[in-house]
Amino acid sequence: MGSAPARGYRRFWDIAGRLYIKDTGDPKRLLSLVWQAHDDLYNTLSKDDTLAGAACAAQVTRFGYDMDTFAEHGGALWAVVEFGVTAEEF
Repeated sequence: MGSAPARGYRRFWDIAGRLYIKDTGDPKRLLSLVWQAHDDLYNTLSKDDTLAGAACAAQVTRFGYDMDTFAEHGGALWAVVEFGVTAEEF
């Protein structure tokens, strides 16, 4: 009796997203909130890096903030923070 060939089911999923932080006009406070956003995202993934069982391991791979880029919505300015997460499935 033969054996089945080994199969590589390891996959990597790149997930990109944006966080929006309301600008209150205080640049120091805004920068503090940008760092807090990074910490919150990192801590959330650290609590469950399986993404509720959808992956085997996930981690923050990219976090970017351009202080000259804002979005306007509802009469307010919002700082745009981009992030990337890689989820591994095997």
